[in-house]
Amino acid sequence: MTDRTRTPRRQQLVKHLIKCGERPVLEALLAVAAGGELDAVLESYARLHPDVFEALGADVLPIDAVVVIEGVSVSC
Repeated sequence: MTDRTRTPRRQQLVKHLIKCGERPVLEALLAVAAGGELDAVLESYARLHPDVFEALGADVLPIDAVVVIEGVSVSC
């Protein structure tokens, strides 16, 4: 019996999504949790190259941009 949920196309799309960064992975998971169809969400992220996310700073999670200085959080 073949596992039709782990198609080569889905695996390729997930690999691309991971290269895009942590933030796009989180956003894709949230889109699916909100009712988005998995393949449609994965295909939407496949349209952009990972370098685009990095150039825009959209590849990292907001928590990665917080610096604590003497007990005060400062967003960078």
